Amino acid sequence: MGAFKGIIPPVLTTFDSEGKIDEKRYLNLIDFLSKKVHGLFVCGTYGSGPLMTVNERKSRNLQ
Repeated sequence: MGAFKGIIPPVLTTFDSEGKIDEKRYLNLIDFLSKKVHGLFVCGTYGSGPLMTVNERKSRNLQ
């Protein structure tokens, strides 16, 4: 694997009013960001990872 280069921001995870992941808003955000940066740091450093279950964190790693 080569060195990382460019802009790779942590991605906010969108939640609904009940605290569940808002899949539609999340995918819209990913679509928007992916056109402007070189990569995405899913469940990044701003702190949403600990708020999610293991399965929710795994589901954020979109292929």
